[in-house]
Amino acid sequence: MRTGNFAAKSAVSFIAPASGSLLAALVLTCSGCGAEPREAFTRVPIAGTVTLDQAPLDEAIIRFIPTGQTPGPKTMFPVDAGTFTATSENGPAVGRHRVEIELISEGEFAHDDEQALMRLRQTPRRNLSSPRLPAEYHTKSVLTAELSPPADGRPQPLEFSLSSRGR
Repeated sequence: MRTGNFAAKSAVSFIAPASGSLLAALVLTCSGCGAEPREAFTRVPIAGTVTLDQAPLDEAIIRFIPTGQTPGPKTMFPVDAGTFTATSENGPAVGRHRVEIELISEGEFAHDDEQALMRLRQTPRRNLSSPRLPAEYHTKSVLTAELSPPADGRPQPLEFSLSSRGR
């Protein structure tokens, strides 16, 4: 019986230091748990207007696509009654951006609307009218924005005056 007790005590003495090491590793690993990762770029709060032929543009999306050395993701915001805004939490990154503006016409649907896509696939094809915005504002956009770091926390003002005839 002595051998059994010795084996049991040896196993316990081996497990105890190992479980202590495991517990220490878990504590060190989880010490950062719950903290949000810090982004490697600065976001800019923005507020702007978009007009088409001097009238506020309604129901559109504006995208900011980083170019050159500008870090960060592509961002997009709704344009409603000619205005758009973004906070420092969700705004575009500091730097140069290609800007695309796309109309959301009645009868069209959001890109992630699966049900509308299924309905579209079930309807017969028809000729679509030409878009009101020239391609130089969306698919072949020549619009740009240079965004600076926020100095006073206020949104950087932006203005896009578009023409249905192009630039």
